[in-house]
Amino acid sequence: MKFFKRKRDASEPVDAVAEIERQQARIEARGRPDLQGAVKPRAPGAKAFFMLLLLMALMIAGSLFWRLSLRQI
Repeated sequence: MKFFKRKRDASEPVDAVAEIERQQARIEARGRPDLQGAVKPRAPGAKAFFMLLLLMALMIAGSLFWRLSLRQI
């Protein structure tokens, strides 16, 4: 029955709220910023590069379609 009478350590969290506060304090102590809900910025030119790739894919698909349609006539 010693298990039921075990003493808790003073630094041991008693409930979930204390555990969350301890983890938050540990994160803030490292100097890491809180990025919860922050939007990661896109690399400059990423949208233009994607559009260029899309244009190339459409041109290849269009030329293949055009070649295959001419071949059947």
